[in-house]
Amino acid sequence: MLYLRILMLGCALLTLGGCAIGQTIDYRKASPELTVRTTAPVQLQVIDQRPYVLALEKQPTFVGRLRGLYYNPWNVNTESGMPLAADIEQALRVALTKASVKVAASDGANAASHGQRLLVVTLREWKMDAYMNARFDFDVTVSVIDEQGTVLAACNVKNSSPVNNFVGAGAEVLRAVLDAPSITHALSSAATPSASISLPAGPTPIAQSVK
Repeated sequence: MLYLRILMLGCALLTLGGCAIGQTIDYRKASPELTVRTTAPVQLQVIDQRPYVLALEKQPTFVGRLRGLYYNPWNVNTESGMPLAADIEQALRVALTKASVKVAASDGANAASHGQRLLVVTLREWKMDAYMNARFDFDVTVSVIDEQGTVLAACNVKNSSPVNNFVGAGAEVLRAVLDAPSITHALSSAATPSASISLPAGPTPIAQSVK
């Protein structure tokens, strides 16, 4: 069992760079494969609302902790040196572009521009923790907003689970929330979705529509 834990941790740490001090993760590579299709441009906005970042206890570049032999924590940050929200936004821009979706600048808007949809991704948790096991905690909400500032659809994924690849786990979280039927419908249609989803609990991210 101990050997298995060490092996799993070793696999997870392959996504980190450097020694214990100064570890980084490149979440710009966490671009999921998306099924969404729309001819309307999408304005993308990623907001970091992690409580410890808002309280100035951690920098916006903080993505988790790697613990030493005596459980002493070392901060892990973004490889880019940019805020996590910027890295996630870049990953999503790449993913949406690959899905043939035109991505436009949002400039902190509260409503979509004419003929567009505003896609707001809110990070309330996004953090890894590695000691004998590697764990990924996340709480991500995606909202689709129209020209009047009306929320057409919202979906949340929240979980805490062991992982063996942090970048891959991040990509799966983003895929789960962006490929939720209510979100894809709101992005591809001018009509407000009439129903939302709630996936059953399991080891994969749990998508829950927000009312």
